[in-house]
Amino acid sequence: MALPTQGTVGAMGALTPNAKQRLLRWLALRMAPQDLANMVGEFLPSILEGMSRAARIDFLRHLAETALPPTMAALDRESRATLMNTLLPLLVREFPLSELDLLTALEEDPLRADDRSLEHRQTEG
Repeated sequence: MALPTQGTVGAMGALTPNAKQRLLRWLALRMAPQDLANMVGEFLPSILEGMSRAARIDFLRHLAETALPPTMAALDRESRATLMNTLLPLLVREFPLSELDLLTALEEDPLRADDRSLEHRQTEG
């Protein structure tokens, strides 16, 4: 899936996409986790601002789909529950719950699939 891109500026525009990725990875690995989170929070709104509504949704969906699985793999069931309980108030505040169609969204029963996946990883590890 091709993600929308922002225009390049200055010296970063002269770098190849691979070189930009290596530079960003090098910087991110040397930053404190909170500083990295703050930086993403600072720049993400300006990145999203230049996108259409559909492109923003696509970008955010892709970001969640690529970042969430490896992040969750590092957490056990109890940690996942703690994280979800911490995030629920934010999700309830930020998403229009009255407009969500949870039955359709959960038709494939990802909760049971996730439980099986987590149990499988725990028995292997």
